[in-house]
Amino acid sequence: MRASKWLFLGSPILIVACCIGVPIGNHLLYSRLSFEKEQWRTGDARQRARMVSDLLGSGALVGKSRAEVFALLGPPDREGASLWEYDYSYGDLLGNTLDLPFADWRYTMWIAFDEVAGLVRVVDTRD
Repeated sequence: MRASKWLFLGSPILIVACCIGVPIGNHLLYSRLSFEKEQWRTGDARQRARMVSDLLGSGALVGKSRAEVFALLGPPDREGASLWEYDYSYGDLLGNTLDLPFADWRYTMWIAFDEVAGLVRVVDTRD
């Protein structure tokens, strides 16, 4: 009888704790960060996701050469003749903790170079 009492009282408390804790954890782990070169280059796809809005919003890449982009962002995840791709990933705390298959949402930042001048002409994101 005592165990059922604790189960009856503990279940709602656990549910409320998860409902409050997971969003707070998500905010702390996935809130936006200002772009920082070293964090981008050494961080994982989730770190990049926290900085991509600031990087795109600043317009810092437009008009840069390949060498300048490489110096700023490091090697691309995929590279074509006129297109470089950098991956970033959003997720959620509960899904990542439990290693659920739907825990990550992968996106790609595309950097297109003008074929004649070799400078960045378009920066875009695709999912």
